Amino acid sequence: MPGKTKQLYASLKASHYTGGQITDRLVTSLTTGGEVTSSSLFNVFDEAALDNFAGLGEYREQFLKAGAQEVYLSGSGPALFTLMKDKIRAERIYFNLWRQGLESYLIETLAGMEGVA
Repeated sequence: MPGKTKQLYASLKASHYTGGQITDRLVTSLTTGGEVTSSSLFNVFDEAALDNFAGLGEYREQFLKAGAQEVYLSGSGPALFTLMKDKIRAERIYFNLWRQGLESYLIETLAGMEGVA
C-alpha cells in the first residue's frame, strides 16, 4: 500500500491528537515494570484508518467477535492486534480468526529484555 502513511497523515486533524499524557503513562508503566493496559495505548491513526481503509471496521468487529476485548491498529495500519495475558484465550481468538479465513498470527512478547531498545 504505497503512500498509505502519507495519506493518513494528510487526513489528520488537530482534534485527533492528545497532549501526550497517554504516551507518558505507557512510558512510566514500561520503565517501572508495570503492565501495558488499554488506557496506556493510543494511536493517532485509529479514526483516520477507519475512514481510509475499506472494510477495516468490519475486520475489527470480527476480531471482537472472535473473543478480543480490545482491538488496536498497528502503526498506520491496516494491521490490527490485541493483547492477551491468557495464552489459552489468545489461542482461541487466533483459531477463531483463522477459521474465518483471516490472516492471523499468534505471538508472544519477549520477557527479560532489559537494556534492549
